[in-house]
Amino acid sequence: VRIDFVPVDLAALATATGRIALFAPPDGAPAVGRGLPGPVRAALTRLFASEGWGKLKTGEAAEIGFPAGLAAEALIVVKLPARATIAEARKAGAAVAKMRGGGDLWLLAGARADAAQIAFGLA
Repeated sequence: VRIDFVPVDLAALATATGRIALFAPPDGAPAVGRGLPGPVRAALTRLFASEGWGKLKTGEAAEIGFPAGLAAEALIVVKLPARATIAEARKAGAAVAKMRGGGDLWLLAGARADAAQIAFGLA
């Protein structure tokens, strides 16, 4: 698995193909989500208010298929607190790996201090 760490370009993300993964705290509202298109933010708001989000454990993920406003085939949303343990971050990476499919994968890790640990779980 090739992993590149690059700055987030939210404008270019709208045309990115494959899958996009982002990490959200248990209460929802990831910081990186503020720059996403309105329909995506609305879908995230619905996800965070859902019973399904409440049932997810730390490091587990939900998927939004064919999100409006993005060319990607899916948005993977992983429940992960801002100060996750190494084990939680690696579990989150493994959850993304299980859902990644065969195309491109974009991880929106923002300024997370545990991005390398997430990548270890992904690989």
